[in-house]
Amino acid sequence: IEVDERIELDDARILAVLCGAGALLATLPWVTSDFGLSLALTCVMYAGLAVTWAMFSGATGYLSLATAAFFGIGAYVTAWGFGTLPYAVVVPLGGLVAAAFAVLVGAAILHLRGAYFAVLTFFVISGFLITKLMLDEHQRNAAALLGDDHRMRGAIAVRHRDLNAGQRRAVELRADARRRWR
Repeated sequence: IEVDERIELDDARILAVLCGAGALLATLPWVTSDFGLSLALTCVMYAGLAVTWAMFSGATGYLSLATAAFFGIGAYVTAWGFGTLPYAVVVPLGGLVAAAFAVLVGAAILHLRGAYFAVLTFFVISGFLITKLMLDEHQRNAAALLGDDHRMRGAIAVRHRDLNAGQRRAVELRADARRRWR
């Protein structure tokens, strides 16, 4: 009987520590710098990604590489709606969209075993990477046609304001060198 009571007491302490840590993390936007907040958010995001990977791969023994794709979808939807929707809506929305996509992908590939499962989950990530690269290229080409403050660099249009100071200086030096050699 004493062992059960002791376990409950330990659970209560763990819950109290977790609540205290959550309250401390919730105050970070008001007590730390932008760098500190960005660092804490990055750590929490990677911890969440590691936990989701461990929850699936640890329980099933499968090597799922699509976890990063689901995480990316949730992050993309959250970032997409961040400026227009309230924070309390956009974060769960990102999670729901990622979960819906995970259910769709899971229904298609969870029947596979071993290397087939790992390879197909790798293809899910590759498909997202290729789609993102194609969309970025499409946006660059469309922006070049519209002439929205762009500089041409080979066949790729780059918005001058999106470059950092070193990249802007390199583009300017290259343009200056071209003018001199003409």
